Amino acid sequence: MIPLAYERILRGREGEVLFLLGNEAFARGALEGGVSVAATYPGTPSSEIGEVLFELAEAAGMYFEYSTNEKVAVEVAYAAATSGLRSLAFMKHVGLNVAMDSFISAVLMGVEGGMAVISADDPSAHSSQNEQDNRTYSLLTGVPMLEPSDPQEAKDMLVDALRMSEEHGVPFLIRSVTRVSHMRAPVRLGPLAEIRPPGSGEFRGGPGSHVPVPPRNLKWHEELLAKLSSLVPVSERSGWNRVEGSGDLGIVTSGAAYNYVHDVVSEQGIEAEILKLGMTNPLPRSLIASFLDRHDVVYVFEEVDPFLERGIREIAQMEGIDVEIRGKLSGHVPWVRETDMDVVTCSLGLELPGVPEVHVEIPRRPPVFFPGCPHRGTFWALRKAILSLRGKVKVPAVTTDIGCYTLGFNPPFGL
Repeated sequence: MIPLAYERILRGREGEVLFLLGNEAFARGALEGGVSVAATYPGTPSSEIGEVLFELAEAAGMYFEYSTNEKVAVEVAYAAATSGLRSLAFMKHVGLNVAMDSFISAVLMGVEGGMAVISADDPSAHSSQNEQDNRTYSLLTGVPMLEPSDPQEAKDMLVDALRMSEEHGVPFLIRSVTRVSHMRAPVRLGPLAEIRPPGSGEFRGGPGSHVPVPPRNLKWHEELLAKLSSLVPVSERSGWNRVEGSGDLGIVTSGAAYNYVHDVVSEQGIEAEILKLGMTNPLPRSLIASFLDRHDVVYVFEEVDPFLERGIREIAQMEGIDVEIRGKLSGHVPWVRETDMDVVTCSLGLELPGVPEVHVEIPRRPPVFFPGCPHRGTFWALRKAILSLRGKVKVPAVTTDIGCYTLGFNPPFGL
């Protein structure tokens, strides 16, 4: 039986408004986008997408699997897309590292059906081993990319990514972050799409048709560059890239950082023109150049790396635009940790509102295994075995795989 909260995601009608997590909105986007095959390896902050689709897939007529790892998830989705079906793979940011060997070739070779990959990044590394910025992968692979700022955009961008992927024959990357995936907000539903049965796809290739060896791989590279070029005018006129407000000060932003910029500008009454970018590969070069040309000083706010800032500086240099760009590279915006209202306020040279000092020592809350996690038993048995060796042999060092296994160093295991 489908839980009531998920039933509404499955059965909700066009125009209805639901209060959804960003990840729940992604799941609804998969239904509105006509995804036939979805695969994942779970990891925070992406996990709830899988929790929802696990419950809904059978009733929706979708094939869903928890794959052996992220590489397999991408391969399952790509197999569907090469057979003309729409597909989705999703994972946390470090999971995309595992999938890259297959993902690079998938982008290079292209697709028949729409394919989207969601990377849920984790600025500030709340539940991860690092806070890497996976937007860099869009340049490495040549994959087009979208960045939602809220649950509504999460749903709608996934639908749009699947459509554009199918039209242009290339997978799309959607870069979410913790504060978007775990944000809850009203989401207006769109129409549900007809989902083709997972077994209805047809692979029209033949022996060697999808083997990236010379000279075929060079031809595919040329075709990929042509696909990206054809997407530049799409990015220029996309509603995901828009200008808001007016003023001498210019601000360029994307993703979750946009929300903090919007709030600071609104609350402090700052007269600023904001360029919100939602389609960030390829960048809308003419739109950005025109924006830069209207300002003497432009700030760039984004999550983690100066991805946008580098692209904007390149456009300014190539177009000969005399503008001061302030961001992470110039030292005006912190590079480490996620953006918030305090970061935006201080970076703009404004004073923070007064906050009373509170001298309370907050207890540490280190990450722990979930109740019932099977790793608990494994580490307990390993600890007992190691303790039994003390005094007999040199106690071995214990290494772990990525993910939850790393928590074995915490008490009571101490490994």
